[in-house]
Amino acid sequence: MARAYSIIRRRPGVVDIIFPQQAGKTSYKFQWAANWDAGAWTDLITCTNHGYSDPAVVGDNVVYNNQGAVRVTFNPTTFSITDTSVFWLRMIPYVGGAPGTPTPPLMILPDQMLHGTGVVVVSGTAVQGAALANSVEIHLPGRMENFRIHNESTTIPLAVAFDAGGAEYTVTPNSPIPQFIMEYPAQDSLWVRGVGGTAAFSMSCTRSFPR
Repeated sequence: MARAYSIIRRRPGVVDIIFPQQAGKTSYKFQWAANWDAGAWTDLITCTNHGYSDPAVVGDNVVYNNQGAVRVTFNPTTFSITDTSVFWLRMIPYVGGAPGTPTPPLMILPDQMLHGTGVVVVSGTAVQGAALANSVEIHLPGRMENFRIHNESTTIPLAVAFDAGGAEYTVTPNSPIPQFIMEYPAQDSLWVRGVGGTAAFSMSCTRSFPR
């Protein structure tokens, strides 16, 4: 799935983002939250097409001039984000003072989780939706596999898709074992909605590496 921006580097004290300049957009606001289903997101950085570089990122304290692209580099601790924990980002493009549509939430892993095949866990509450178009789109930190999804609702089915126009899988209400298991193929996004109400769920997966 195409993404509005890419994390090209994640090291201790560094989150490095790059994305193409968007025609007509005058600025870009990044926000963060502890989880993808947060009711309120915290403002992080607002930049123009000139980008942003956090002076706390040693050796990178310059504003990048990438032709046709915007680069944003920051240290999570500068903004009171725990650098060793998972957090989520989203970006809102602006035209003048008018905000556009926020991008889907993107999971940011700490550096120590980017080595080896550690398990990544996502949990939260899917919104009620009548169709796939009403789902919440969630972007994972890269291509993942070995999905185990557990619908924690006792009454509400959970609909899950891995493509904006793809098939949905219905995960039945609460059971003592994961109700949806998919080892392959690798996926980097998912769409979730509750059928007839909100549905809490949890999911585990592992990072996918070239074979």
